[in-house]
Amino acid sequence: MKKIMITQSILWAAAILLPVINPEASWWLIAVLAVVALDSLRREINKVLS
Repeated sequence: MKKIMITQSILWAAAILLPVINPEASWWLIAVLAVVALDSLRREINKVLS
C-alpha cells in the first residue's frame, strides 16, 4: 500500500506542475497522468480485494 501511495503522489504532483513547465500541452498531459494514476490505483485495489 505504501508503494501505491508514493506512486499516486508523484503522478498527481507531476500533473499539477506540468502547466507551469509547458502551458501549451498541459491539458492533455494532465488528462494522461490522471488516467494513469486512476488506472494504477484501480489495479492495486483489485489486487487487495482478490
